Amino acid sequence: MFLIVLNVLSTLGTVLAAGLAYAAIRSGNKQAKASADALVRERRIDFELDHLERLLEGLDKGPLVSSMPETMRRSLNLLPAPGLERLRAVYLTETNYRTAELRRVQAAPQQVLTDRLNYSLDGEPTYYDLMRADVREAINQRLNARD
Repeated sequence: MFLIVLNVLSTLGTVLAAGLAYAAIRSGNKQAKASADALVRERRIDFELDHLERLLEGLDKGPLVSSMPETMRRSLNLLPAPGLERLRAVYLTETNYRTAELRRVQAAPQQVLTDRLNYSLDGEPTYYDLMRADVREAINQRLNARD
């Protein structure tokens, strides 16, 4: 009788240990997945911040630097599509980004667009100023998402 009780207790102990081990493995897998997801999110944010920095640098240098339009197009193509509509309207005119801002800018005569991009009328910010503000806002959003 004593051996039967001992075998039952031993079996229950083994089942309990197996259940605890299973719970520990599931918990470890969840933590590993959460860590991997956080790492991917951080890398994505760093990638986007790098390209936003290039956009801001390109806007500061202006269109006179010959490689800047291509750099701007490349960075805009690598960033997620929603957002930065003003930059997309200027640098990605031949792509499929058909936002209201794009249609409005493309409808303007070229001289009006050039004047609007580079010169301030009546103390209003230039289009480049507005694009810089958009990029800075996108940078701040990424930095806040990082925290």
